[in-house]
Amino acid sequence: MQIIPHNRAFVQVEICPKNKRFPKSSVSNSKTTFSLTYLQQQALSLYDRGLNVFPQPIGTKGGYPWKQLQYTRLNREDELHGLLPLFAGQCNIAVMCGRTSGNLFVIDCETPQAFEHHCNQLEQRNIPIWSVETARGGHIYLRCAEGEINNIKPGILRDTEIKGSQGYVLAPPSLHPNGRRYTWTRQESDFIPVINVQNIDWLIDEDGKPTPLTYKPTPKDSNVPAWRLSSHTSKLSRQTLDYVKQGHLVQEGFRNNALFRASCDLAGNNYKEEDAHRLLVDNAKLSGLSDNEISRTIRSAFSRKREPSIKSNQQPKNWEYAFFYLTEKNWSGRGSNSKRALMLALIESARRSKNPDGIFRASVRELSQLARIGTATVQRILPTFLSRHEPILFHCGYDRTSNAALWRFSDRILQIGKSIKMKMDTSALIPPWLSFSVSVFNSDAAERSALGLGGLYLYVMLQAQKHPLMPSAIAELVSMTVNQVNYALSKLKEFGLVLRDKVGWFVEGEVELERVAEEAGTLGKGLFRKQRYAAERAIFVGRSMLNSRLKREKQAFFVFFRQVSRQMSRYSQQIGAFLRDPLISDSLILGGSVEIEVFS
Repeated sequence: MQIIPHNRAFVQVEICPKNKRFPKSSVSNSKTTFSLTYLQQQALSLYDRGLNVFPQPIGTKGGYPWKQLQYTRLNREDELHGLLPLFAGQCNIAVMCGRTSGNLFVIDCETPQAFEHHCNQLEQRNIPIWSVETARGGHIYLRCAEGEINNIKPGILRDTEIKGSQGYVLAPPSLHPNGRRYTWTRQESDFIPVINVQNIDWLIDEDGKPTPLTYKPTPKDSNVPAWRLSSHTSKLSRQTLDYVKQGHLVQEGFRNNALFRASCDLAGNNYKEEDAHRLLVDNAKLSGLSDNEISRTIRSAFSRKREPSIKSNQQPKNWEYAFFYLTEKNWSGRGSNSKRALMLALIESARRSKNPDGIFRASVRELSQLARIGTATVQRILPTFLSRHEPILFHCGYDRTSNAALWRFSDRILQIGKSIKMKMDTSALIPPWLSFSVSVFNSDAAERSALGLGGLYLYVMLQAQKHPLMPSAIAELVSMTVNQVNYALSKLKEFGLVLRDKVGWFVEGEVELERVAEEAGTLGKGLFRKQRYAAERAIFVGRSMLNSRLKREKQAFFVFFRQVSRQMSRYSQQIGAFLRDPLISDSLILGGSVEIEVFS
């Protein structure tokens, strides 16, 4: 049920399905009306088509803060900080391009001739047109199927600019500084057309050279990818790749050496022995080697640790040193699992950062979402990580765009991480979650009321072991206390994930973690938390926008804002009264419905 209609609404309540009869409800079925201005109707209409809309001062192209809208949309229905209060009175409508508007990009034409040219090109390719007439030319709205389109700045194309990533345009009925209104000229489909980048193949620069669109690919899903350390990014040599492609052409006298060299390179690059058989055996047979010779050669190559033929010169990043620190950090006592989970979330946030100085952004909500612990827990632990005695983190201010906190791992833990890395064998330690096909961050089994991140980490580690282990051996491997290991094992046993024999604990087979989350009642909890935090961020950004409007327009805006917020509050109360009535709630359970009919 939509609480906020587009114009004037009449609430109709069907008390029960037609085949059942109930006594008369104590709640009246009176009309509830709520009028919207044309500006508010347009803002809601664009919003409901998936566009990220926000207000800007009337008669200008900018003035209110908008950078945070690069990451979030406004809340549609909040009574104080949602779309309707923010678009009260007079203002322009701005539309954010890029991923928050479904990969929207706009062909911004500076002249009527350029506008007509691009519309003709779309017509020739049978692409529906969504176009706006502007003060000098026009805007053409499109969406990219592959990802977020990169901007093409003015001066590159002829009388044309491409607005995509992190840019915005004004939409009808906005007022241009010269006094002209933005107006829709064509809307040839219900929704903005989605195209592939190769469809826009007519763009040329000032010199007449073709200028194709470029884009940032849209991730296939929102899952956290598996971590990869610098020491695990070395690549196969050209000789090994040649053998994989045409090893059957190796001449007699060189066959064994070529197979052995390729096998050693695979082993040095962390391939498994069965991978070597899959990649090399067929060509080795075709070259004339016997089955026994092939098996013996590959087995010899994998009999001990090998170096890759091409050694990686890539230096570990700060997040990797922080991770090595974590592998030997033993937190004990109450809250130790939450600290470990928060540290993992900080490392993941640092891994995403491209800052050369090791500074990364992470809000409390983002850390809570990654660590799968509450925001209050994050706020309680962070000060302990910032302690002067043994700091793990330094606070480096706030991000200008998102206002999220900026962090950097302390030199102390980076130095500890470096020393741990130096002590490692030449074939670096592969953490359990690195060999796991899906990051542990993505499973609802990592919720605290299920396995927790610590328990899931321990489960993944046991999966990677070939032999059963006693709790003391497990504790040494994962840098936990024996008590913590025993607690985690009891959780795993409760869900049937581990077994115990005389030698120790082990994992038998692979279990669907979704099943564990479902049994624990945590399935979908991660998504729910993500959606809740997104709604909170939207309200936070709306509050900032509201304060800017009040500061700039003062009493003129406040009168409109107060009127709209009162109407919305009264409207929500009336809807709530219907839904709180016991007879209506019972009828809804039995299949009844509450409908809002919208009248223009």
